[in-house]
Amino acid sequence: MREYNSHKKLNHPFIVKLHEIIDDPNDPQLHLVMDFLSGGTVGDQLAKTHSGLSDEALGKWAHQIVQAVLYCHNDANICHRDLKADNIMLNGKGDAILCGFGASETFKG
Repeated sequence: MREYNSHKKLNHPFIVKLHEIIDDPNDPQLHLVMDFLSGGTVGDQLAKTHSGLSDEALGKWAHQIVQAVLYCHNDANICHRDLKADNIMLNGKGDAILCGFGASETFKG
């Protein structure tokens, strides 16, 4: 739970915004309220395309995710620890948005 509270403080255009954490003692599951990202995951995009993704899209997404990871490390002292195509979602504008902070950890800077 502590790591999700750290994620709630993140404010970056390429990191999914966590709005609320619902931890009901009568419900065994933790519920996270985040931005809706309509483009699916990069993993979904890779599975759909048989000819591969364009160099332009891959370069754009790589640049955006590097910016998000640098922000996590340098500004928020958070290590994501689970970077993969299924933890990168696409918003309606086609931007890559880092999500999946369940394995993340904070560290002292």
